[in-house]
Amino acid sequence: MIEVNVTEGLGASWARKFVEARLPGMGDAVSMGATDGRMMLHEWLRTDHGYLKTDAIDHPVDHFSPGCRDIAWDLAACLVEWGLDQPTRNYLIGQYRHVTHDATLPRRLPSYSIAYLAHRLGYATLAAQMLGPHSPDARRFQTLAAHYRSLLQQELSVL
Repeated sequence: MIEVNVTEGLGASWARKFVEARLPGMGDAVSMGATDGRMMLHEWLRTDHGYLKTDAIDHPVDHFSPGCRDIAWDLAACLVEWGLDQPTRNYLIGQYRHVTHDATLPRRLPSYSIAYLAHRLGYATLAAQMLGPHSPDARRFQTLAAHYRSLLQQELSVL
């Protein structure tokens, strides 16, 4: 999925860069679980007791990201979707590592960030194409695709 989406979204030279990098960590999951898979800001509510994710129950069984995954997928999704600055990113990752004692996350997270971005780029591009050129929703998905494309290029540029 990553190689195909990078090829279709960015071009063959970017896909070669991805393949040649042989990203570490994708097979090093500490534990697999029923993760949410999507961390869009509009899916969260602020309550008196903190934040509440509104729709995480059925994502592991939907058709977009079925099955259990490494928690690094959801952490990568948070970093992408929430647009956190570097100190806040470091705090979130540090809190996760403090609670879980997950020593391998720093090695896994870059690979999962690329995987998540490639997935979302493919999703947004396909949605825009299916909605047609004159749909307001298609234009919103085109904007999302451009955003994911730019972030994916940034991630791949540091390989």
